[in-house]
Amino acid sequence: MRFSPPCSTFIAVLLSLLCPNFSYSADPVASPSASPPASPPANPVDTAYLDAEHAYLKSDTQGALKALSAILARENDLQPRSRVRAHNLRGLIYFQMRNLQGSVQDFEAAVQVANRSLQDNDSLLHLTRYNLGNAFFQVNRAQDAFEVMATVNPEALDSDTRMRFHHLFGNVLTAREQPLEALTHYLEAANLAHDIAARDTFLQKALNSSKSLYLKNPKADLERISSLHFEPNSASGIAAKVLMAKGFMYSGNPLEAEKLLHEALASADANHPLRAKAQEMLNDLGKLSAVDPKTIGVLLPLSGKFGRFGRLCLNSINMAFGTFEEMPELAAGAGFRLAVRDSGDSPEVAQERFEELVKDEKSVAVIGPLLSKQFPAVAQRAQEYGVPLLSLSQRVEAGQMGSYIFPVALSPAQQIDMIVQQAVGVNHFQRFAILAPSDSFGDSYVNLFWDSVEKAGAEVVGIERYEPKSTDFRDEMKRLLGLDSAGARRLELEDLERRKSQFASTLKVKGKLRQRILRNFDPKAVVDFDAVFVPDDPATIGQIAPSFAVLDVENLPLLGINTWNTPEIVQRAGRYLQKSLFVDGFFAGSRNPRTEHFVQDYSKYFHAVPGTIEVQAYDAASILIEALGASALGGRSKLRDQLLTTTNFSGISGDYQFTENGVRRTAHLLTVKGNTISELTPEN
Repeated sequence: MRFSPPCSTFIAVLLSLLCPNFSYSADPVASPSASPPASPPANPVDTAYLDAEHAYLKSDTQGALKALSAILARENDLQPRSRVRAHNLRGLIYFQMRNLQGSVQDFEAAVQVANRSLQDNDSLLHLTRYNLGNAFFQVNRAQDAFEVMATVNPEALDSDTRMRFHHLFGNVLTAREQPLEALTHYLEAANLAHDIAARDTFLQKALNSSKSLYLKNPKADLERISSLHFEPNSASGIAAKVLMAKGFMYSGNPLEAEKLLHEALASADANHPLRAKAQEMLNDLGKLSAVDPKTIGVLLPLSGKFGRFGRLCLNSINMAFGTFEEMPELAAGAGFRLAVRDSGDSPEVAQERFEELVKDEKSVAVIGPLLSKQFPAVAQRAQEYGVPLLSLSQRVEAGQMGSYIFPVALSPAQQIDMIVQQAVGVNHFQRFAILAPSDSFGDSYVNLFWDSVEKAGAEVVGIERYEPKSTDFRDEMKRLLGLDSAGARRLELEDLERRKSQFASTLKVKGKLRQRILRNFDPKAVVDFDAVFVPDDPATIGQIAPSFAVLDVENLPLLGINTWNTPEIVQRAGRYLQKSLFVDGFFAGSRNPRTEHFVQDYSKYFHAVPGTIEVQAYDAASILIEALGASALGGRSKLRDQLLTTTNFSGISGDYQFTENGVRRTAHLLTVKGNTISELTPEN
């Protein structure tokens, strides 16, 4: 953004000698303001300061800086208030020259003096703090900006500066991912704005912030917004009603939402930026009120590159409801209608098809989506519409949850927590190493594993990353095991090599015996950890696991993820994984009678052995059938309550208990025994 010196119309009001109450903002709507001095200054320092102001207002930036430098050269002789004003003005000049580091330094100096010498209610004190917060934010020091802005009393500022304070604080809080507090500041800024364009900008930002609200605790978010006090028919008051209506929709109270939306539309002028949103929400409420308690929506990718997986899930859902044509009708699933939509590959298509299932098909709940990239958009809409969503997506972030979202798939975080609980709590491991690919996939698992290990009271003592799809791991493994000649053991390794050469020159034997004798001089691996976590596919594990044995590291426990649950990993590296530990939501070899029965039926009807995604789709459908039966086919909010209050749903892939903060579930802990994958039980 380009900055220019203030125009002459600001001269009479820009800066006050006795109370220089001006400020700036990087926002395009900002404009400086102040009250003019009552009389000319008599103090020579004040006269010099006024000369600097006049030079600045005449666009004589260098003259202003020269005058200020002369004043600050005798800074120790100045009164504190004069020092604050001089640093504050020079900070503004540097800011507009885009010398942001210089502006930070001067504003920091102004604040330090103001904190020591000015009264708590002095407007100059809070003005300089605001200016410093703005400068911090411009140099991407959001945490410092937040800490300074939190000390500003906006009531000590004039109305225009107070507006800009709330706008800036909203931006700071948005950068800190605090959408609720950001929203309240944007509404306050809009309430103080005299310029319509600025007001509408702030209201739009408030609406944007609301996209992240109501997911975890709709009641608390509603209470916070309702605590704001605006005139009911003011632009901010109308916006608050619309945003509160959205909260009532999220919390399952459509009647209160409808009431607020009617009030907002009755008061809003035609150009109010949230009027269209209010009308859209009201139209949605009309369509959302009609629900068919016997219609279940199914949202899966049935075409494109993921179509095969979507069809596998659909097989399982049909099997659970007894709607597959060759199956006998099941009493529990009788009478239900499945409304199926193809989610395609993109989030936009998935959201559009979800809305069709809800508004056109009147589905009481929806199973899906399957693709992780589609989940955030669909979950957001499900929560807003108050539609129970039994998600099959594996990746569900905490910030994407809500009281209507019920994740069925085993997430990476759940896998890691189960592995670490077993490794630390049962196997009593305390020290771990990590060997992972250097990509976003590896990053996510490394972070999850490290956090879980520390939470369990253990520690990660080594980590090495390798290029994805690599086939040579020698360098990374040598570093992990302390065998890298460039590492901390360099002198020791060099000495061993020297002694080996000397002894070899005197050794008369040849062949394998010679090699065996000289191996006594090879450095020994340093294994100062109890297990190694390797989140990768069977092909990679098939190369890494034997490599430890080549380096004379035997029987090292390796920890993995659900990608390990395949016969391929046994074929590639089974003999080296006898102490391994990994987890999955399904184990076809389970002795659980329900699992055995499911595998037999699935194989009978579909002529294939089911995998994890088929089982999780079956469990989602079974959970929904059970909850609908227990809730006596009530509405969506009643179904949501039934899902949340049932203490245990027993599925093929584990036991589930849903809460508003997520899901607690079990899964299958697995290892390799002999030539097969086996389930770990308390007995073994």
